[in-house]
Amino acid sequence: RIVDLDSGAAGPLFEGTFDSSTEQAVFAPDGSAVYARTDYDSELARLIAVPVTGDHPVPGGEPVVVAGRPDAELEDVAVSRETGLLALLWNASGRSDLTLFDPVTRIERWVTPPAGDVLSHPRFSRDGSTLVVCAEGPGARRSLIRVRVASAHSAPVFPRPSWSMVG
Repeated sequence: RIVDLDSGAAGPLFEGTFDSSTEQAVFAPDGSAVYARTDYDSELARLIAVPVTGDHPVPGGEPVVVAGRPDAELEDVAVSRETGLLALLWNASGRSDLTLFDPVTRIERWVTPPAGDVLSHPRFSRDGSTLVVCAEGPGARRSLIRVRVASAHSAPVFPRPSWSMVG
């Protein structure tokens, strides 16, 4: 649902959402669309864009598929307010894939795989040059991974110690 905070009016983001799950949404930086993670009209969750004017869906505006994969489900999405770039976290058979997607050029770049099987909570820096994600996996504690957007290279924010205080 989308809510107009001034009037309190609420309604569906787009028609036909009653048989589907739309769990996450974020406005495009220019406010022209809402990006939503949904399984609307698909077996796997993907990213759609719904055109909006102000805080209201465009009447008759149809959702447009922005990114989807036949082998993976979209788990999370983050948008850079500065560059408009999207960070897409995919669940591919229980392991996370991380891509950087430019919705204007439609170019998707794979991020060098960080340590950890499961990634979560992507967040862009204010200027959009860096992305931080949480990584975890069997036998490994949660850690933060920094992604340099220009190179799509990832590295731990804090190196993992070679010792542990937990026995």
